[in-house]
Amino acid sequence: MRESSSWKILGLKEIAQSKNLPTTFIVGVSIGDRKLEGSQFLALMRKINELSKSIDLRFCFIAICDTLQRYNYMIDGKINEEVALATSARAGEIWIKKNSESLQELHVPYKIIRWSEWQERVDFKSIISRVEDAYNEDSNFKMAVNQSAMSFSSRFKKRYEEANGKEACINIDESLLQECCRRYLIEESAVIMHYWPEYESATQKIILYPGRMTAALEIAYEKFVHQKSTFQWKKYRFKEVASTECLHSIPSTLADMLNKHSPVNFLENFEGSDKKVFLVSLAAYTSIMQCQHRPLTEILYLLENYTKFLLDKAESIEMPESVLSRSLFYTPQLTSLTTRKDSSSTIQPAFDLLGKTTALENHS
Repeated sequence: MRESSSWKILGLKEIAQSKNLPTTFIVGVSIGDRKLEGSQFLALMRKINELSKSIDLRFCFIAICDTLQRYNYMIDGKINEEVALATSARAGEIWIKKNSESLQELHVPYKIIRWSEWQERVDFKSIISRVEDAYNEDSNFKMAVNQSAMSFSSRFKKRYEEANGKEACINIDESLLQECCRRYLIEESAVIMHYWPEYESATQKIILYPGRMTAALEIAYEKFVHQKSTFQWKKYRFKEVASTECLHSIPSTLADMLNKHSPVNFLENFEGSDKKVFLVSLAAYTSIMQCQHRPLTEILYLLENYTKFLLDKAESIEMPESVLSRSLFYTPQLTSLTTRKDSSSTIQPAFDLLGKTTALENHS
């Protein structure tokens, strides 16, 4: 059977030590960052659930930085700000739709906040002006913004060349490129360091993001955030792990059942080979029935891992190669079931059959 992979979230152990402090998480989502979607974003939601068991986590804001990305669409001078704004807003809508099932996994009360909500604040322009003034008056802040802008523009040109050919950057207006990067950093600093600390004033706020603050954000943090002890930035990172490793971290009712009531012992009426086949079927049944609202990729991942988990538990039973082939027959069958539009009506009868010895014997 092909080995699956999953993700661990590293770098957040310190948070678990602040047990007695009421806490709000602000999950920063940069649209277009592949680390913040799909299975990796799902892993982050589950990590938050895990942390909520050891700290006083009151609320979670999912901060969608979508229309901030309009500057990236304007950067080559081909579209104006109005079109860039609409395009970036649409990208945010697509992200929310694609990751809605992962968000439903979150056990903590949460709210999605999109960048436009801050743009529409009555004091937004004055906040931007305040940061612009700091840029013009504070040489350290100005240097940090310019350095971050240079870094951003270098990465953009590299990606642009990869997508459009080595000669593509010749036609890019360098001054426009730098100005778009600068405006991006000014607006990012204004929103994050002025508006985000306001949320849930009775709690400490922790920004969760898979990266460090830019040099510009670091100085903006020092200049504009007054209650630094209650507003922190925590970088986390992802580690890809093989299925055998991530099995140990799956909070599984089935795993508890296996450890306490070994099914290998209570299935006394089964032949040794059929015990294993039954366990494979039980694995498929449990993983599908417990994960009806998970993304399909996650369902298949759990299906495969529970199967392996149960086979390992039953390793003391002698199992000929022919029986192994017979047991693995069920995985592709159940995979096809999960992809059908009417799967909800077809899965249960299939499992009723899988749980019976007579049905198992028919595939001998």
